[in-house]
Amino acid sequence: MFKLNQYSFGKRIGFGFAIIILLLLSVYAEGLRSRAVVDQGIVKLNAANVGVREVFGLQVLENNYLNTRDPLYAQRFNKWHKVNLDNFIATKHVFNSPLNLPLVDKFETANREYGQFFNVFNQQVLSIQKGMAQLQRLESQWQPGHDALAQRLLLTELARAREQVQASLRPDTIQHWLATLLPLGEFISGADYANYQQALTNIASLLEDSIVTRDEMLQAALAVRDSAKKMLINVEKQMTEEKQLSVMLGFIVSICAVIACGLIGYVITRSVVKPITAAIVMVEQLAKGELFHQLKPEGKDEIASLVTAINHMSNALHNMVSDINQNLTVLTKMTTGMTDIAIDNKQGVEQQLSESEQLAAAMTQMSATMTEISLSVNEVSGSVRESQNLIDSCNQVSDTAMADIKQLSNNIANASEVVNNLADEAENISSVLDVINGISDQINLLSLNAAIEAARAGEQGRGFAVVADEVRLLAQRTQASTQEIHSIIESLRSGASHAVKAMGVSQESVASSRYQVEEIGSHISHVAELIKNVEEQTVSLSQATVEQSATSESFNRSLQVIVDVTRTASTTSEALAGSALQLSQCKDEIYTHMNEFQLSRH
Repeated sequence: MFKLNQYSFGKRIGFGFAIIILLLLSVYAEGLRSRAVVDQGIVKLNAANVGVREVFGLQVLENNYLNTRDPLYAQRFNKWHKVNLDNFIATKHVFNSPLNLPLVDKFETANREYGQFFNVFNQQVLSIQKGMAQLQRLESQWQPGHDALAQRLLLTELARAREQVQASLRPDTIQHWLATLLPLGEFISGADYANYQQALTNIASLLEDSIVTRDEMLQAALAVRDSAKKMLINVEKQMTEEKQLSVMLGFIVSICAVIACGLIGYVITRSVVKPITAAIVMVEQLAKGELFHQLKPEGKDEIASLVTAINHMSNALHNMVSDINQNLTVLTKMTTGMTDIAIDNKQGVEQQLSESEQLAAAMTQMSATMTEISLSVNEVSGSVRESQNLIDSCNQVSDTAMADIKQLSNNIANASEVVNNLADEAENISSVLDVINGISDQINLLSLNAAIEAARAGEQGRGFAVVADEVRLLAQRTQASTQEIHSIIESLRSGASHAVKAMGVSQESVASSRYQVEEIGSHISHVAELIKNVEEQTVSLSQATVEQSATSESFNRSLQVIVDVTRTASTTSEALAGSALQLSQCKDEIYTHMNEFQLSRH
């Protein structure tokens, strides 16, 4: 009899999964077929839509060319037409259904005719533009020979009619152009008029032909659009039919796969659940502590191996519980000793923590003191720098005073020399005054003698006597003036003498002041050196204070780390004591649980 337990669980699962995978592959193959049909339909739809879009795009370029006459639009039309036609020819093999083959031929033929008609229309437009240029040249030749206002107006109207025809390319505007040309026949030579009229007739013929060509282009475009739309409708219809077929096939394959998976799952599950249920009962008995139960393995599959393993586990648990009962006695002794050690360790750590905290507080206070000392040293350093600045200012003032005193001494010496020269000059003036006094005395004597001689002469000497009196008076006045000048000179000499003495005293005072200022400068320099030494010592003290403060802070941090470590050790000791207590409780619980196991039947 066929039994599944003769085969391994992996083979059973593998066989079931193989069948399921085959069914899934069938579903996947159907999906791929449906996807290929959809993709091919999308390609067909895109190709048909390209045909419709091509016609619209080409008609837009056609209208742009018709409105602007720009050759660039004609080039774009031909390029786009060629590219789209080549693309359609490259993809027309996808329209392989009997319904689409005539439409494909119609689309390709109409598309080619559309391009050919556009090229014919382009040549017609170029011929019309060439004829318009010829007529414009004739009009420009007529303009200089007709200066009358009426003739110029007729030529202007003729040019306007030509521009209207050129802009619209409509044959009905030719009649207005011809009507405008008729009045000019009276003013233009017959040959020119005939040439103009012949060219105009040619343009009218070209316009008629262009209208026919545009109608043919429209018919070709409509044929392209109509065939593309019909192909689009056929493709959509074909896609709908393929979609319905794919849905039906997919549904059938999916139903078959679901039924097969259900049957396989039921058979495999039934072959597995029964022995697993027996193993579960065995495991539940083991969970209750009944370690004496055994199962009989059946078959050669993994479940039989599982039953054998459960039997081995039961035996191993039996031996393990026996060993645990023996080791619990040893664990009881160890937990008791661990608890005592943890209590002693906790007391020692608490004492170390107290001492460390006191030392940390002392180091914190010392660090604060070092910080205050550093601040004081910085203040002293600032005061020393200010004193140095004041000493520098005093040196500058002293140097300035020395320079001023030297200048004053030189000025006093120069003034003393000038006063001495003035006294010498006064002596010279006094000598001159003595000479003048002698001359005045001589003049006075001469005037007195002249008066005596005039008195002797009587009437004849009266005039001479008057002159002698005047000379005598002049001599007296000169003598009086000389006396006044002499008095002034004496006063000047006395003042100069006093000035020389005063200048000598001032020069001595200046010399004394100069010596004192030099002494002050020397003392200030000495004080500056002392302040500089104080500043250097202050800087050294500040650096030493900063280093000491940094060392104190480093030591404080290290001590704080020690405190933290000690606190951690204290916490660890408490945790160790708690762990010892918990271990003792766990040991009691293990005793309780071990009593639940039954190593033999009672």
